[in-house]
Amino acid sequence: MEKRKRIEAELKAMGINTIEELNEAIVKERALDVSIMTVGASQEETDKTNIA
Repeated sequence: MEKRKRIEAELKAMGINTIEELNEAIVKERALDVSIMTVGASQEETDKTNIA
């Protein structure tokens, strides 16, 4: 229950007071570009396999 209250307080601080407002905020949120996280990881894997 404590966790729920903290989440609700944080949402309220952002101006989100209802489920509808939360859903609207989620829809408006820009998509996360995960390529910036995976490009480096794939290079690390390549480096590990190409050790002389």
